[in-house]
Amino acid sequence: MKKNNKCVTIVMDLMAGSCGKGKIIGNMAMSGQYDAFISNAMPNSGHIYVSDKNEKYIFRNIPIGAVNPNAKLFIGAGSAIDLDILKEEYDALEKIIGKRKIFVHPRVSIVESRHVQKEKEELKSGSTFKGGGAALAELTMRDSNLKFFKIYKNVIGVDEFEYQAQIKNCIDKGEQILIEGSQGADLDLLHSPNYPYVTSRSCSSMQLLAYSGISPFYLKDVIGIIRPYPIRISNNTNIGIDIYSGNYGNSKELTWDYINISSGAIKQNIDFTEKTTVTKKIRRVFEIDYNLLKYNIFLNGITKVVLNFAQHLDAELYEKSGSYEEIKENKVLCEFVEKFENEIKVPIIAIGTGEKNSDIIYKWIRRSLK
Repeated sequence: MKKNNKCVTIVMDLMAGSCGKGKIIGNMAMSGQYDAFISNAMPNSGHIYVSDKNEKYIFRNIPIGAVNPNAKLFIGAGSAIDLDILKEEYDALEKIIGKRKIFVHPRVSIVESRHVQKEKEELKSGSTFKGGGAALAELTMRDSNLKFFKIYKNVIGVDEFEYQAQIKNCIDKGEQILIEGSQGADLDLLHSPNYPYVTSRSCSSMQLLAYSGISPFYLKDVIGIIRPYPIRISNNTNIGIDIYSGNYGNSKELTWDYINISSGAIKQNIDFTEKTTVTKKIRRVFEIDYNLLKYNIFLNGITKVVLNFAQHLDAELYEKSGSYEEIKENKVLCEFVEKFENEIKVPIIAIGTGEKNSDIIYKWIRRSLK
């Protein structure tokens, strides 16, 4: 084993989810600089990657890194799998997965219809009602009714020793490992100031390492993703009743009309209004709370930041690409970047401007997020 082999990078959402992890992790995967990817997602999350050929891939449990045909793929202990959703996801992605095996930690539980029903009956603080929290509760209680994932095609459940052996083999070879965060720091069960309007588990960088079965000894970077206007899920749920989903810190709630007008999108016949990947409900949108961002950055040891959805600041940025030097005349963006870096003291290394892989402006190292 190599000494001091800092080979693990975490990519996580610094807000309340939907900061575009699918785009950024997919971009990093396609750079070819990472060898293995670990997902710790549950059915309540959805990540989208759009290639430069406009091929759209939706990821729920399978690592986003699958877009790189050479990457090794793992599903960590923080996951919970709805078999129907996994089968649909795998079959849709089978072309890019190919013959690769996806190794699954033995503590990944199966989400069944009773878990979904339990959440619908008992949760009153905002949820997508996909059953992950109820399954995790049974895992905590060591409930004998809980089932664990075994196998579907090339998605293979292995024991603790085999899972660790596969991870250790990557580390011993000096390969680069990327841990894919799910949901967002503001939804963290243990650390978010927004409790109880949070998710059913911790989303922190520390917990992502634990879920993945990797020591902090190997951690090199924690990359946080933000957006200029953070979101929360709709108060209107997918079970037909309204349940308050919480605010974004102490910031003001806005409207998508405001975003469309202030960015100039409406003049270009563009509508930036967003719906969630999973429930298809319109998201709530807010101003940034910088104090909350500072809290999350310290808590998670963030070393670098990616700003996504820059087009919401100025629609002229929509689908722009290249280097930061080339768009420095855009005062709205530059003022945002300067304010963020002055207040937060962490560099923004790249700026996402649209859905596609190449819709990105590289601020630090051109053509690379490493």
